[in-house]
Amino acid sequence: SMNEIGDAGCSALARVLPKTHIKTLNLAMNEIGEAGGSALARVLPKTLLTSLNLAMNDIGDAVCSALARFRPNSHITALNFSSNTIGDAGCSALARFLPNTQITFLSLAINTIESDGCAALADALPKTIITTLSFSKNMIGDGGCLALARVLPDTRITTLYLSNNIIDSVGWSALACALPDTCITTLNMGRNRMDDEACSALARALPHTQITTLNLAKNMIDSVGCSALADALPNTIVTYFNLGWNEIDDDGCFLLADALPSTHLKNVILTGNHISQEGASILRNSKCLTHIEIGSQRC
Repeated sequence: SMNEIGDAGCSALARVLPKTHIKTLNLAMNEIGEAGGSALARVLPKTLLTSLNLAMNDIGDAVCSALARFRPNSHITALNFSSNTIGDAGCSALARFLPNTQITFLSLAINTIESDGCAALADALPKTIITTLSFSKNMIGDGGCLALARVLPDTRITTLYLSNNIIDSVGWSALACALPDTCITTLNMGRNRMDDEACSALARALPHTQITTLNLAKNMIDSVGCSALADALPNTIVTYFNLGWNEIDDDGCFLLADALPSTHLKNVILTGNHISQEGASILRNSKCLTHIEIGSQRC
């Protein structure tokens, strides 16, 4: 990675790849665009590659269309397209391609995919064997979240990243209702628009899920929402909980502290909230936790 290979270098590499035994290829941050990416797409079926990282390049819709057009019967199980310029058209093209692959890990984080592209991908997901989907920092909104919520129970996804996607309470509530019927154990929904209503919906669903790792950082959760979550936590198997950079004050902090002995929690992050030294001390003195972050202090 970070070698300024560009399209010319990537195209040259594509020509020799079928003659190699390379299984893992990291081409992140190399200024690769349509020509280089499409050249790779054409030769993938002839290689032994199982993991391909093209993050932080200039991969756009045309390269995704090339993958769909050639429909490579490749060995790829991990595909990282994060931090590129893929939009709805590219995501829709990938959706046509994915059911014919062995891909279990897919990252499309930090692109420009909106609800239509997400809906196309959602329709394809039940026909794939994807277990990890990273879709953070796009623009799927409630529409995209609703589309995902409808199909998640029919997928194999265990790890889902949807942070920073302009998701409001409508999308949140739909996702919460779907979660008990999914295989999801890790959920990152940080930096969306989670309010008290969404917290209540999630709190009702959590005890019926398999979630052990939950990231709700940088939302709009205050002590009312925190109260709903605190009440639910003793009936869950959550061990890692990130509530950093919300609007939680001492009232929410005390409620969490009261719930802790009855939970499976081991790691809690509350950095960037409105918690006083008194509230912080109560949590730091908890013997249940192995790791806690409050403010700038780590214990």
